[in-house]
Amino acid sequence: MTTTLPSGRQVISLLWVLMLSAGATRGLDAKTRPEGVRSPKTPIEEESAETGKSLEYTIGPGDVLKISVWKEVDFSADVTVRLDGKITLPLAGDIVAAGRTPEQLGTDLEQKLTDFIELPQVTVSIVGPNSARYFVIGKVQTQGAFPYTGPLRVVQALALAGGFQDFAKKGDIFVLREVDGKQISLPVQYGRLEDGKDLGVNIRLLPGDTIIVP
Repeated sequence: MTTTLPSGRQVISLLWVLMLSAGATRGLDAKTRPEGVRSPKTPIEEESAETGKSLEYTIGPGDVLKISVWKEVDFSADVTVRLDGKITLPLAGDIVAAGRTPEQLGTDLEQKLTDFIELPQVTVSIVGPNSARYFVIGKVQTQGAFPYTGPLRVVQALALAGGFQDFAKKGDIFVLREVDGKQISLPVQYGRLEDGKDLGVNIRLLPGDTIIVP
């Protein structure tokens, strides 16, 4: 039995068809997806869309910080961020801490201490997060400012506020948040949470957020 092998021209033609098919497949999703419908978000994109900003803690006035300089006890100390947003360390002097993350402040301190220490290694820890607050106002049992002591979501915050008053408009609850100097409103569809239909609307709160219950 004799087997006929494809000619070189036939092989090239076949490869060309396969390349065209692969290109069409790659573009199929974008071309066939209905207008206005986006591809599913990655977990990172979902988190960014939910919070609107980084979850990393930002230092504020009143916070108690533990400054640890490796092998340099004289430069290590527990300090409180003053109302002007600064802290004071021996030799380093006044340093702006408010508005910085612990990692950013540690980098700033390392730069300051290079005049006195060779290759300083600084670690900044939050001992007392006294500046971190969130707020609940409107038709809840207890309005006001609450300490933000760790990861917290809307339902937990409302429970800590004692729950709803009579005639609270649960369908109109929203979270007010400041992002890059601008205020944004994040609606909370509480009815969907009660029904267990959409747990994704249970927004993660950040320090400074305000929950408003009409």
